[in-house]
Amino acid sequence: IKVGMFRPVTDRLTVRTETPVWGETFDTFGRPTGSVQNLSAGIHDIPCPVSGYLLIGTTSLKVSVFSFAIDDVAKERGVSFSEASRQLREVGVSGFDCSFEDRRLDEYMKTGLRPANLYGQMNFFSDDDGAARAQAFVDMAVRVGCPRIMLLADDFTNGEPNETEFAKIVAGVKMLVDKGRAKGITVMIETYGNRNNCCSYAKYVIRLLDGVPGLYFAADTGNLYFAGRGDDIMPVVKYAKSRIAHVHFKDFDANCPLKDVRRLRPYCSIGQG
Repeated sequence: IKVGMFRPVTDRLTVRTETPVWGETFDTFGRPTGSVQNLSAGIHDIPCPVSGYLLIGTTSLKVSVFSFAIDDVAKERGVSFSEASRQLREVGVSGFDCSFEDRRLDEYMKTGLRPANLYGQMNFFSDDDGAARAQAFVDMAVRVGCPRIMLLADDFTNGEPNETEFAKIVAGVKMLVDKGRAKGITVMIETYGNRNNCCSYAKYVIRLLDGVPGLYFAADTGNLYFAGRGDDIMPVVKYAKSRIAHVHFKDFDANCPLKDVRRLRPYCSIGQG
């Protein structure tokens, strides 16, 4: 998501935190139905994509950005990397989302922002069923002090649902959850926009949550819409409401035909789509 495509609705947004993050704030395509004030966050003139991370068992939501957004803010505002980090902290951002394999992870750690979420692609279809990669994922989270990780499961081989492959994914997710639990790390899945992935289907996300009790949910407000099937995120949000540990906020231009969303990626300010 380009920074210039994602703007706050007003110069300054102060949002109450009493509203549970799983409140009825999305339409049937996963888009916020009202202004960003309806969302459970504290977003103050943040010129980039935002995500939120919950303290498990509470409705206290903190604000983070994707790590690449720090560079985007620096470029757009003509300031240094460290100054962009400072400006983000000043407006209430306290963390960042980052790939666990990002070569600049240690650099991001020096910004004063905390790692809120590490994400990574798994390989549960590999010869070791993804065990080595899962361990490396958890070990990195421990090393940088990140309390939660978000896995991206393997794509279906032929891009179509396959129950045998899905069973391997479930087994792999269980393994990762067990490894994470042993180190005090929360493991999550998100609704995902890649159409070949099981998590681009609402029904498979629910089945994963149902099949792996220790798994948490990262609710992305736009990815099911981006997948282009018209799946409704609300059944997933309602099912997982006590297990939501992370949220990615995004919105799309409602005037863009669904068939063109993947090609055009018509992002807009939250609440304006």
